[in-house]
Amino acid sequence: MDANPHHLHDFTARSFRKLLASQNFVELDSLHQVQTYSPLSIIMKTEERMEAMRPNIWAYYCRHPQKALLRLGSILTDSFKNKYLTIAALRQPPV
Repeated sequence: MDANPHHLHDFTARSFRKLLASQNFVELDSLHQVQTYSPLSIIMKTEERMEAMRPNIWAYYCRHPQKALLRLGSILTDSFKNKYLTIAALRQPPV
């Protein structure tokens, strides 16, 4: 939700589906992915995936405290896991 500088928006599964439906998309299929991570490897900078992520995530959280709260909520809800949802959808013509 916050470490990848190329991700512009954070969605829950529900809000993502709502956005698609508001634009007349019908969901055909979905893929849920769960990616665990070790907070220790992030702190020690040994997590290989962090090479493509924000260079100083702690400074980012200081500048964006709402993102820090979202991350904390995610940790409390899902532990140390990132969850991804990919949806295949087809746009329906307006009625």
